[in-house]
Amino acid sequence: MFHNSNRNSFIVPPLSIFLLTAALTMLSCEPPEEESYPEIVFVSERDGNPEIYVMDTDGSYQTRLTHHEASDSYPHFFPDGSRILFVSERDGNLEIYVMDIDGENQRRLTYNAEEDAFPHISPDGLSIVFASKRDGNGEIYAMDSDGENQRRLTANPARDDTPQMSQDGSRITFISTRDGNPEIYIMDNDGGNQTRLTESAGSDDTPQFSPDGSRILFHSYRNWGDDIYVMDAGGSNQTKLTVGSRVTEHPRFSPDGSRITFVSYDVNADKDVFVMDGDGGNPMNLTNTPSWDWNPEFSPDGSRLVFESFRNGNWEIYLMEIDRLRQVNLTDNPHADFSPQFRP
Repeated sequence: MFHNSNRNSFIVPPLSIFLLTAALTMLSCEPPEEESYPEIVFVSERDGNPEIYVMDTDGSYQTRLTHHEASDSYPHFFPDGSRILFVSERDGNLEIYVMDIDGENQRRLTYNAEEDAFPHISPDGLSIVFASKRDGNGEIYAMDSDGENQRRLTANPARDDTPQMSQDGSRITFISTRDGNPEIYIMDNDGGNQTRLTESAGSDDTPQFSPDGSRILFHSYRNWGDDIYVMDAGGSNQTKLTVGSRVTEHPRFSPDGSRITFVSYDVNADKDVFVMDGDGGNPMNLTNTPSWDWNPEFSPDGSRLVFESFRNGNWEIYLMEIDRLRQVNLTDNPHADFSPQFRP
């Protein structure tokens, strides 16, 4: 009779079964890979008209989100990074829209025959302030983030525009020509207590609250110079931060308020991106190229900037590590790419 003298050679010992079962259980319990989201939104004309794109911070995965023959522009992430607010002419005039971060669920928020523009999202993502011409001139409006409850906050025959909300959502700065030239005003988020903060013979614009809401950064043309100023949120202690004969504009606080980025240039000369301390100290030219560098925006951790540059003969988006001065072209195509914003 044929028989197998090694009949136990294929029997798996009990301890091995236990270890194998434990390993399979551990593998099955491993958390799934965290979903990756694009970190920069921007506008590109590579498809023949301005469309909204997203990409990672290394320039990879550039993805078109809007597909329309009209202009789509002015994209901004919601504070939680899940949606994008933008402005579009697809319905005949400038209106405000919202979409998911992947471009899905594009929805129009404003409906009227006049322009709605310059939307700014509250820090909690629940409301939006914007400028509208629906009443015959530029006024400031507010609405819920789903487009409901639209209400007018300013009412005068002059132009009011570019509203910005404080970090706690209680106050709004805006520009008004109600006293003859562009000046900075502040009001409560319901439109109450409208107060003029600047009084100069020139113009004051681009106000931005500091992260703690105690100061307002702005650009001013006064005393025959274009400079960056800061003031207390109530309008006191207006202090010039930049010096010299160069034109300075487009100031932005870093997320922690310790630094300020801005654009500086000599008249009829190339523009460069600068950074300085929050009190105006230690100004530094970061780009210093024989071209135009423009529109810098801080990363959420304040260590990097995205900006537009014309150094290659068309507008491209660059990323810079501030302390290393390392600059990388993220878009690199023969059409204009601009208006970059980091995801919060």
